[in-house]
Order: sequence, then structure tokens, then C-alpha cells
Amino acid sequence: TAMTAIAASGTAMTAIAASGTAMTAIAASGTAMTAIAASGTAMTAIAASGTAMTAIAASGTAMTAIAASGTAMTAIAASGTAMTAIAASATALSKIIGNATARSKIENSATAKTAMKNSPRKTTWTRTNGGSWMETTIRNGKGFVAKIDEKGSGVSAGYVQCDGTNYPLNNNGGEQDICKFFTSKLLVRNFYNGSTVVYIPIS
Repeated sequence: TAMTAIAASGTAMTAIAASGTAMTAIAASGTAMTAIAASGTAMTAIAASGTAMTAIAASGTAMTAIAASGTAMTAIAASGTAMTAIAASATALSKIIGNATARSKIENSATAKTAMKNSPRKTTWTRTNGGSWMETTIRNGKGFVAKIDEKGSGVSAGYVQCDGTNYPLNNNGGEQDICKFFTSKLLVRNFYNGSTVVYIPIS
């Protein structure tokens, strides 16, 4: 098809990615996005373009195609420009969290995790009744947990739990990256007052 040929051309895709008008039209087309998401050449051009990524991240149609494509998500996760747009978009995050491959690409990319930790959509849970071990459900639902900051040491018995999987706390406490998606529940077992967990709620 025409889109397959265009997607294979770095020159064409670089020009298209720079055009907000073109990208908005392409992002709304499932046929176009399927062809683009399957092309490493196309996705590299799009991932490098803030204009393109703004249009892509805002489109449910585009993000459904991208989240389902390992090729597309590899390019997205490796690009700070792309991931900044993704991390700021409720639409984009809602599509990514529904796909295990997409989640894995982000969890295994340092660039992607940095963008997620800096997302404007993040929120912070703070413990206000510390001084004993306590297990607290922070969110029933979906999201991405960025990090915990445990305000004391001797906490190796603590953990952040995502969908039943425990990620143990460093015994010395302090800031610790978790950078994991959860699809049903985020829970923490911790000790110290003022400790915080930073996470992104996703609908």
C-alpha cells in the first residue's frame, strides 16, 4: 500500500513527522498507523519529533497501534522526546498499560523510566502515622509506580507491591526507584513517618 511505502522512507517520514497537520490526519487512521507502527524507519522518525509525538500521544487510534507493536514501542521507549509526550498523556498511558509488551519495553528502558518518573501526571502518597510496620493499599486500579523514599534505615522487611509482586526496600532506606506498572493494585509495607511513594494513576 501507499502507507507501507511511505513508512519505509526515512525522507518521507521525517517530512511527515514535522507536520502537525499531516500527523494529526495519520494518527486518526488505523490503517496508516498500523503500517507506521510496523516500520522501524517510520517509528524512528516519529519518535524523534515532538510535533509527531504530540499528535500520536493524543490519539487513541494511534496509541492502540503503537502499543501493540514491539517495533514501535522499541523506538518509543528509546526516545526521550517520545517518552516525554507519552508520560504526559492520559490517552497514551491508558493504551500502553493494556499491553504487556508495551509495558515491558518501558520498564526495561532507562530513557523511558526517566520520562515516567518526571511525568506531570505523577502524584505522591505520604505516610502520616509512622513508627511501626504497616501495609497500606495506595491504589486499587492501574498505574505506574516510580519510586519510594523511605525516611529511615533497617527496612529490608518492607516492600512496594504491584499486583501481588513484592519489590523489597533497600535496607538503608532513602530514595529507591521501582519503575513498574500495576494493573490492579499498588500496595506498600513500610515503617517510617513521612515516607513517600510517587506514582502515576492511569485510567
